[in-house]
Amino acid sequence: MTKRVKHLIYFAVTMTLVFVAAVLQGLFNPPEGLRVSVILCNAFFIIGVLMSGIGVLSWAGSKGTYDIFGYAGKVVLYKFKPKEQMPTYYDYMQEKNKNRKVWLKELAVWGAICIVISVILIFV
Repeated sequence: MTKRVKHLIYFAVTMTLVFVAAVLQGLFNPPEGLRVSVILCNAFFIIGVLMSGIGVLSWAGSKGTYDIFGYAGKVVLYKFKPKEQMPTYYDYMQEKNKNRKVWLKELAVWGAICIVISVILIFV
């Protein structure tokens, strides 16, 4: 999949989520004293923080931050299987490093773009 197609997919998903968040806040029937720009600002900020947060967490996961939790779960499971040999943490990490997933940088980028749009909407 090309970068252009990925960015188009993320754009479509982002705009859909922003629209849903804005509708849930009352985009078409704004509450008394609340402008549409404030609703859109809130919607962009909410989706931006969520998307950026997921992108940053996927970056941390791609670096092996959460591997200790998976290893701890395996240790607990192997305690109930007495005949099987438990791999060492080093061997476990070597296996995980071979199959490491890439992080979702496009998600973090589109989240940051949403946050920038919300900051611009604050001044409108």
